[in-house]
Amino acid sequence: PTAAGLRLYEQALSLLDMAKEIQDEMTQSDTLQAGGRMIIGMSSSCGSILLSPAASAFARAYPGIDFELVEGNTFSLLERLKKRELDMTFVRTPFDDSDLTCHYLVTEPLCAVGVPALLPPGQGIRPDELVRQPLIIYRRYEDYFRQALAAAGLAYHIRCLNDDARTTLMWAQRGFGVGIIPKSAVSGISEKKPLTVRSIDYPGFETRVAIVHLKTQYLSPAAKAFIKCYEDHYMC
Repeated sequence: PTAAGLRLYEQALSLLDMAKEIQDEMTQSDTLQAGGRMIIGMSSSCGSILLSPAASAFARAYPGIDFELVEGNTFSLLERLKKRELDMTFVRTPFDDSDLTCHYLVTEPLCAVGVPALLPPGQGIRPDELVRQPLIIYRRYEDYFRQALAAAGLAYHIRCLNDDARTTLMWAQRGFGVGIIPKSAVSGISEKKPLTVRSIDYPGFETRVAIVHLKTQYLSPAAKAFIKCYEDHYMC
């Protein structure tokens, strides 16, 4: 499409959103109790955040609302959000927040995980200790890790770049290297092959979880209530 065509397309989407908003506002008192469906995006490392007590509280309050989950990495989910295929999505920093409304829920550290032979048990781990083993990291963290480790003058070996916390865990469980994952994703570790988990002692090795939606996108009463449940839970 031409530049003019793209502007027309964006205006048309806004008109459709306005029409939907007016329709919902006319019946807003009945919308939540009557039921409905929300399409929610979720990156692999946000599973435990999505299924927090906030989700249970929402389900109890609005039993008629059903869910459709779309899983993917942060970048693919944001692309689908821009195409208005999702009502909202759970993602982790860093990401481009242009044109997005972000509801930040929690900040948590990144942790090193590995079989005991590669990552002996202990408390924290320094970067110079971390790089003694090959690393398994998210592709989206690649630039940050390379810059941080290069600034510290450390040589390192990235054995596996990937886009999924589950992939990082599986490769770490097989002993290919030491994986880097958010702390809450540790709950996905299988007990059959326990891994050592150690926090990384380095400033800035952390990530934030956010529920995001387009600034221009209409949010249904159900979506607003859903976000509020999470904000109340994580801000209390």
